[in-house]
Amino acid sequence: MQKIFLLFLLYPFPVFSQKEDSVIIWQKNHYQDTLAPHFDLTDVHGIRWNSDSLRGKMVVLNFWSVHCPGCYTEMPELNKIPSEFSADSIVFISVVFENNSFADSAIAAHQFNYHLVEGGVPVHGDFYNNCYPTHIIIDQQGIIRYNVCGVLNEKILVTEIRRSSAK
Repeated sequence: MQKIFLLFLLYPFPVFSQKEDSVIIWQKNHYQDTLAPHFDLTDVHGIRWNSDSLRGKMVVLNFWSVHCPGCYTEMPELNKIPSEFSADSIVFISVVFENNSFADSAIAAHQFNYHLVEGGVPVHGDFYNNCYPTHIIIDQQGIIRYNVCGVLNEKILVTEIRRSSAK
């Protein structure tokens, strides 16, 4: 009995679960309607992305880990989304927590159509919902309009992007 209780204490359970359109959402709307923290990121191609230069554009951030099976599951769905929007008005940035050879091999094995940033530790604490994957939509004024942790599909994220741009 003690082992079961100890396992329960050590198991990282979600704050709450909500089923939406065949996906599981663990945490929803953390930091919603607050000013997004400043960020300054450089992607794997050397392109610099920071909150100041992106003001006026919508930003979709995806935080993930190479150890997260759900993160790989949602990638094909997320890959469809950037082509549905103009690159002049919205930027899709993927931040992987790790920055090592294991991350490099995982990234090479999986296509992801977002701008990819490795080693997301510097911004990890500012945006992170305590689980992977986390999706954040920041509007043109720098306000977080959507923040959810869970495996999403194209329909849900596109709906939230459109809803957030209408605010």
